[in-house]
Amino acid sequence: MACVDNLNSAMIFVEMEGNKERARPALWLSTYGLEARASTELAGRMQKLYDAALT
Repeated sequence: MACVDNLNSAMIFVEMEGNKERARPALWLSTYGLEARASTELAGRMQKLYDAALT
């Protein structure tokens, strides 16, 4: 887990889910304190990065 200072101290958590035959990363970003619009825009950017890197 890490704290992201430039996102109002948002917290990001990364883990691997599944088993040794089939695993995938899980990303959780807590953006409490951000305005709804900023949070929605960030979610879209994060999804594009996730898809490009891991699918």
